[in-house]
Amino acid sequence: MVWPNVELPDDQRELLDDLLSVMGYLGRAESWVEAKRLTEAPKINCASGNTALDTETGELKGEIVVLYAPLPPGEYQSLRQGFLTDKKSAKKLAKTLPDHVLDALSVDTADLRKQGWSQPPAARKVSYLRPVNALRPVRPLHRRTPPSATTAKFILVGKPLPRVEDSLRIGELMRMAVMSRAKREFGEGDIPSILSGHGLPAGNRHGHAFYLPWDSDDDGILDRLVLHVPLGMDGKEQRVAERLRYLKSRDGAEWRLVLENMGNDSACTLLASSTTWRSITPYLHPWHTKKSLGIEDQIRRECRNRGIPEPTSIERLDEIQVGSRKRRPIHFQRFRSRRGFRQPDTHGSFWRLTFPAPVSGPVALGFGCHFGLGIFAIAK
Repeated sequence: MVWPNVELPDDQRELLDDLLSVMGYLGRAESWVEAKRLTEAPKINCASGNTALDTETGELKGEIVVLYAPLPPGEYQSLRQGFLTDKKSAKKLAKTLPDHVLDALSVDTADLRKQGWSQPPAARKVSYLRPVNALRPVRPLHRRTPPSATTAKFILVGKPLPRVEDSLRIGELMRMAVMSRAKREFGEGDIPSILSGHGLPAGNRHGHAFYLPWDSDDDGILDRLVLHVPLGMDGKEQRVAERLRYLKSRDGAEWRLVLENMGNDSACTLLASSTTWRSITPYLHPWHTKKSLGIEDQIRRECRNRGIPEPTSIERLDEIQVGSRKRRPIHFQRFRSRRGFRQPDTHGSFWRLTFPAPVSGPVALGFGCHFGLGIFAIAK
């Protein structure tokens, strides 16, 4: 809790420190706290607000939480006088409407209920905006030792192998396989956020795993899978990748996974470095378009958010070559199997991006980019 413009006299600071040192809970008795006074204000993660969506981008900013706060003294006096004007009401309510607002805030809840109050008369409701899943336990992302690998590449074995057009489906199956293996290694409640993508801090939206299908020989058939974790994998997380054996779908299809290498592979067109990148799966813009936020604007914004230089050239492609076939976005699977996702773009588009300096892959942007959509490869 921050009061940025308040300066307390020395005696009040000492009193506050004494009170905070013996504070065991805040609000309800089961809400245990440790409290202390800070000399510098920390970054605020929750502030008053009543709009969960960003009016400009349509993005979800957080979730609304309604709490009670004290009435300003003047408002309390007006409310008090309104109730005590009638002598009959005054006799009944006087004990729950003391003269001073601080005394009113100290009235016992049982006394308030006895007199029929539905909420404390000295309180008002205030809406706050807090980050989504703010109270969900998060596995720490800091590492005591530097991670030794960011990328694992697998060979996909089976007949028939999936088509490039099914990249989203295969990317989702890859994540399911990783989650199943990670559950065995860590336990269901301790799967690392960098693998699951759940419970990440607000400033780390894309530091977790990308599950990227890849057609390594351009024949239109997926024969490789790339697991890329920008924050890197420690030894135990690497073991999850090393012990992956199969991809299995609910319709009975099954493919074997063979770990080809652990570490970056410059021969892979998804992981190399280049100034020019082209779509190999449809890009689905993640925000609703409007005059000030067209598709090209969204690509530039995503590049800025990822620390990638803005492209000097953004060229739209009507179709791309997939094996021996020309393909448009409509030929690709573009909808997540998990329901409930907000998807501003259902059509998709292809692009060629040119950057002012070489950019290292993978480059995956837009909706579903962690599961096989919006993948770019170096342009040949």
